[in-house]
Amino acid sequence: MKDKKEIDAEIRALPHKVSLWGVRKEIKSLQYKMFKDEHIKGLCRAFSQSTIVLLVATDKRLIIMDDFTFYGTDHKDISYMQISGVDYNTRLFFGKIIIEDQTGRNFYDYALNGDLRRFVNILLECVNAYRDRFLAGPQGKPHDSAFVAEELASLWQLVKDGALTQEEYDERKKLLLAKS
Repeated sequence: MKDKKEIDAEIRALPHKVSLWGVRKEIKSLQYKMFKDEHIKGLCRAFSQSTIVLLVATDKRLIIMDDFTFYGTDHKDISYMQISGVDYNTRLFFGKIIIEDQTGRNFYDYALNGDLRRFVNILLECVNAYRDRFLAGPQGKPHDSAFVAEELASLWQLVKDGALTQEEYDERKKLLLAKS
């Protein structure tokens, strides 16, 4: 669990200002969703199925915080390895971000164009950096056996949860074992 003051400081330290109107509950709930060693890279406020969502790109994963007015805040974690596509389109003032993962295409609408463009760039940087680290191993060296075992266990859990197919698991396992 990350301290609320640390989260607020990371948000203030972002190189760009983000419209955070209507997402106070989501930001407050981030402290229960983020790990101590996890850091915010970018934020974007949007709508999904008529509720406000906060998209949070961290150095480890994408967190989608969804505020249900009477029921509290829900969240969805998406590993950067699960993201197969990111796209966006803009209109006059607002735009839409489309994030494709194993569960399908997820649409987040009515994000301010400036916030949207910056967030998509940050998200793509995070996805690419994570994949590069995953394929290269720690410090660009071959993976050690503890790292491989941990990654395989994590991937197997995704298979059990239905977020990864057996074929995708086998492909990633082959890549991991080739680097060890």
